[in-house]
Amino acid sequence: MFRLIERRTKSGILKVRFQFCGGPMKMLSEDLPVLKPIWNTDTMKHVRHWWVRRFSPRDRYTLTRFYRSPSQYDVLCRDVVPYLRPDGSEPPLTVACLGCSNGAEAYSIASVLKSSSYRGQFSVAAFDIDKELVARAATGRYFSPEIFKNPFITETFLQSTFERVDDRYLVRPEVKQHVRFAVQDILSDDMQQLGRFDIVYAQNILVNMPPALARRAFLNICQLLDERAALFVDGVDLGLKVRWTRRCGLRPVTTNMEEIYREAKEFLGEWPYWYSGLEPLAATRRDAAWRYATIFLKG
Repeated sequence: MFRLIERRTKSGILKVRFQFCGGPMKMLSEDLPVLKPIWNTDTMKHVRHWWVRRFSPRDRYTLTRFYRSPSQYDVLCRDVVPYLRPDGSEPPLTVACLGCSNGAEAYSIASVLKSSSYRGQFSVAAFDIDKELVARAATGRYFSPEIFKNPFITETFLQSTFERVDDRYLVRPEVKQHVRFAVQDILSDDMQQLGRFDIVYAQNILVNMPPALARRAFLNICQLLDERAALFVDGVDLGLKVRWTRRCGLRPVTTNMEEIYREAKEFLGEWPYWYSGLEPLAATRRDAAWRYATIFLKG
């Protein structure tokens, strides 16, 4: 009745296309010119993406990049930090970075905060289930391709984050001192032992989970939020995000929302053919703020 066509790109991303084939479903094949106007409607594209998400295998490919979303970091410094520390003083700002992979996002957060107007103390606790990745991230040593596989990297960010030693880029000590790494499974029942955080990053990890596990992980993640906190969550099923951010009483931040969404599409794959792909932003939807925002406030 249908088949999944998989192809891995040179960058290691798994591309999945859903194609109807055989039996009565063959009439829906996009190879039939007479049906192309129907097949290419927004409704049919959403149906196709639903099938891709429902039936395609999940793959643990990483979407971690240094300075992946400049517009999101702008909101972090301009809106989120002042919301959490309106007087810019104590207590120290605590940040959790879940699914930290090779440490790119954790070090980016630390670098951006250190270069911002915020003058208070802060710490970034980064977690991943992969012990080898955690150990490697803790070294803070990277090769050039790991830094530059992102079109948004700027010279200013490079200079404030890294020291160049031979063919390696080393995270500057003044940035590295703010970050610690540990092994943690976000699906485990002991997540609460990590404590509460002012800011929680959980980006591009839920997209690689089946719906039931993604829902469980999302609830675990929300348990880490302090009474007044911010959640950064990208790379997640949009319907799940709408339902559970509302149920958890989180408010969307719409500053730079369209720019952040556009930057995310650079890495999440072509919609509707990839299960991680992002649909076109529909600003007229009644739930648009919850659906397309990636930053949410609590308290």
